[in-house]
Amino acid sequence: MRHLIDYLIALLKRKCHFFLFYLISINVYFLFIVDVSSQILTQDHFLSLDTRYFYPGYSNRAVGQLGTELLQLSSLPADALVRKDSINSMEGNFLFYSKREARFMVNGLLKFVTSAIISPGFTFAYHEYGHGTRAAAVGFRPFYGHGSIRSPDDYLFAISGAVKLNDSFLPYYLASLFNTAGYTVTKPDDFLFNPRFDLLDAGWDLDLAASGINNEMLFSEYIEDDISYRGGHLGHLIPYISGKLSAQNYSISNGIFNDLGNILRIYKDQGKDISEEDVKRGSWIAALGSTMSYQLMWQMINMFRGKDSNFSPWHIGAFDLPNTSFYINQEGLSLKIKSTYYNKKWRFPFFIEHIIQGGGQTEVGLKAQRRFDKFELALGTIVSKSVELDAEVIYKPHKKFFFSAGYTLYNLNNLNGRRLIPDLQNANSFNALFLRVSYVY
Repeated sequence: MRHLIDYLIALLKRKCHFFLFYLISINVYFLFIVDVSSQILTQDHFLSLDTRYFYPGYSNRAVGQLGTELLQLSSLPADALVRKDSINSMEGNFLFYSKREARFMVNGLLKFVTSAIISPGFTFAYHEYGHGTRAAAVGFRPFYGHGSIRSPDDYLFAISGAVKLNDSFLPYYLASLFNTAGYTVTKPDDFLFNPRFDLLDAGWDLDLAASGINNEMLFSEYIEDDISYRGGHLGHLIPYISGKLSAQNYSISNGIFNDLGNILRIYKDQGKDISEEDVKRGSWIAALGSTMSYQLMWQMINMFRGKDSNFSPWHIGAFDLPNTSFYINQEGLSLKIKSTYYNKKWRFPFFIEHIIQGGGQTEVGLKAQRRFDKFELALGTIVSKSVELDAEVIYKPHKKFFFSAGYTLYNLNNLNGRRLIPDLQNANSFNALFLRVSYVY
């Protein structure tokens, strides 16, 4: 594995072009693609109402999963407008395509265009929401605005009441559909609870600065999970690649709220030798080291070939081909490699995450999932410096809706916990319970 990482780093130092990325995607197709449709648990599309949207609130996980539901929802207009019978009713061919090929091409193109309209605003808002949830976890009430903050005077103006600020995700996302420049602020006299200044003194400022870029990468992870669970379509392409290249696409400026500049400054103050090049290289490794990147590119090619752009993850034997994520942590820069193992009616998602530059920490996670007649059960654990737990039960009494109940134990000592824990008011761990109702369409 170390030799592979060294090779990728050497390759990236030579500034490989996107064209090389494109060629690799085609080669991977010819080497590995197989039919995996039988391994998806369900192809249902659904939209949910989750208690974590309201209490304890500030849930990175719940809002990220909402994003995957919105991406599935974005496929609805394409499937409604380009039905199979609408193409089959046409006589002869459509341009250079058969009726079936024309349907697939137009369907895939509509999904891509619809996603291109709604997903950039979500990715942007979820970036800012990452800053907000990490601020809320230690007691500060976050507010979200549009525009830019480059100086202390800009900050004072933003919190003065002269500009509109949102204090929750959904209205901020809706306002961000056509405005993708913004910021997250807290007010010096508005707290959720007495702030945890002990955590701020112990390095939480790095978590605050990195949480926006990390949230974009996290959203790509949730897209991978969703595609593994119920399949994907071409509308996943833009937000997925955008998330993988989140750090690569970020530039350093002189603004006081510049994430990357603040991250590098904090690392320097900690005595860690981490550069802008290191951070951006990690983002490239996440993109190039993820099979899903290549598969989504291939689906784009398939669309223009008149093929179905809906797909299931590539796999070898009983394993999904792996995907890689890159995160910026207080301990240093980490790579996280994920896959899923299938055994009859069971599926076992698993991962390993390791700090590759900075401090030393390794984290492993395993989940077991099985779908029964009207129930689905999922149990998971993450082990690092501490143990985290995850459990969910889904009950489906009707084909048009289902109910979910779950429990998660987060711990501040783990890399996952620092990114996701919603509340640190009383302890360095948090027990989260949730209920969810989902409508199947």
